Amino acid sequence: MATTRLYATQGMVFNWDILVCLLPYLTIEPRQLLPFMKTCRTLYEAGIPFLYGDHTSIDYRWKPVRSLHDTLVSNPRYANYIRKLSISGVPEDYEKGAEEFVPKILALCHALEDLAIADAEAYMEYPGFTEAMLSLKHVTKLTLQLVGPVTVKALEETGWSVIRAHIGPSDNYLEDERVEELAPLNPLEILSPFAESLTHLYVYYPDDMKAPEGVCYPRMTSVVIAGHVDPCYLISAFPNLTEFDWVEGSDIEKVEHADHYRRDRVEYEGSGNAPQARGRPSWASLDFLASSISRVYSMALTCPVRVWDSRVRAQVLHVPHFHTALQDIRPTHVLLNVWVFRCTLAKIADLFPPANITHLFVKLDLLNCPDPLTAVLDTVFSTLHRLPLTFLYVVFDYQGMFAGNKAPDTLTKEIKAMDIEAFATSLLTKVPSLEHIMFDFQRKEHPNTAWRVVPSSEGATLRKMNDLERNEAWAEEWKLAGSSERLQIRDSRF
Repeated sequence: MATTRLYATQGMVFNWDILVCLLPYLTIEPRQLLPFMKTCRTLYEAGIPFLYGDHTSIDYRWKPVRSLHDTLVSNPRYANYIRKLSISGVPEDYEKGAEEFVPKILALCHALEDLAIADAEAYMEYPGFTEAMLSLKHVTKLTLQLVGPVTVKALEETGWSVIRAHIGPSDNYLEDERVEELAPLNPLEILSPFAESLTHLYVYYPDDMKAPEGVCYPRMTSVVIAGHVDPCYLISAFPNLTEFDWVEGSDIEKVEHADHYRRDRVEYEGSGNAPQARGRPSWASLDFLASSISRVYSMALTCPVRVWDSRVRAQVLHVPHFHTALQDIRPTHVLLNVWVFRCTLAKIADLFPPANITHLFVKLDLLNCPDPLTAVLDTVFSTLHRLPLTFLYVVFDYQGMFAGNKAPDTLTKEIKAMDIEAFATSLLTKVPSLEHIMFDFQRKEHPNTAWRVVPSSEGATLRKMNDLERNEAWAEEWKLAGSSERLQIRDSRF
């Protein structure tokens, strides 16, 4: 009992300023923040901006929707903290009466900056919703699914200066009958009211990407597209693009399809019928390109690109296409996946042609690899000497199911038996220009290790780097600050 009284009377361990400073770190989930807020009135009031300001969502359940509405009506200042609002489902799926509160809640969020609507057309047709949306004045980020003519008309009347937009069909669009009911998805028509302000665009499975006559997006710097598009239209619509990520969703991964698209693009543009002048138009400002080898080959670009992230899960690495794409875009920084099982050693024996690649990231996917590890390494890196490399990052991985060519424990033993420093030294001997060498072992057969090359009169030597030095070297050498979000998304897929 004495101990209990001691803790009850000894006072606060931290002062109020420190406790309030901790609040932003508890906003990952409301259930982490709420217990902290409920300890006293001071922390409750201090936590309100973080509770509402992080991300508010509305779904089909009557009780939470009604509760949110009543709370905002009783405390109007709470609504001013809401900056990000997601509206899911469709009105007809809401529990009886719940859908009536959605436009009322939206109308209260005067400071809203980020609006996401799962079924835009269905909500725009619901009484009071469009009026509530048009009352908002500060929206700069917009996410829309299932857009139709009513939505398009409403967007024309908003007067917003949208900077970021996500647009596409529903999450289960392949099974959604409403997709067929709506007009073909052309994001460049839908978002034309924001042509002068948009800088970032995420598009999922568009039907068309041709901008309306006279419409251009001069501030657009970053575009992510899933699905097949005509690069001619993109170059014309986004003349100042610096980052382009063309992800899965196209049929041009097959060699013959890639050849067909490349031939059509070269012949079409050479005929003088292209959207721009005779010849092959390309971006002048593209810095970061994330797309598969086949897609980049099919685009037949003529502009230099600093960083090319060519990683695609389970792609067949077609070496001639890889060589041609390198000639087209002339990157200095390349990220590459090599799935050895699908490539075979004979096909990748001449992997790297003479090129101006100074920074190389190679992920070796050894899944089902039938060849000895030493043979794989000798083959993949046999042509590194052709490159003026200063930075090499190698990932060893064999995640996934095995098909019986080589048991995972056998491959694990081979990797564990590696003398990784001796291998790094052999790479340095092959490519004396190297300044950094990094190895990443996904299954932790060895610690992830990085070396800095230290030149000396007796010859270069390797000095191990700690984790901080390793991270700083990566950030400094690759300079991907503008593309870090995109790279993290792609890393999660690979």
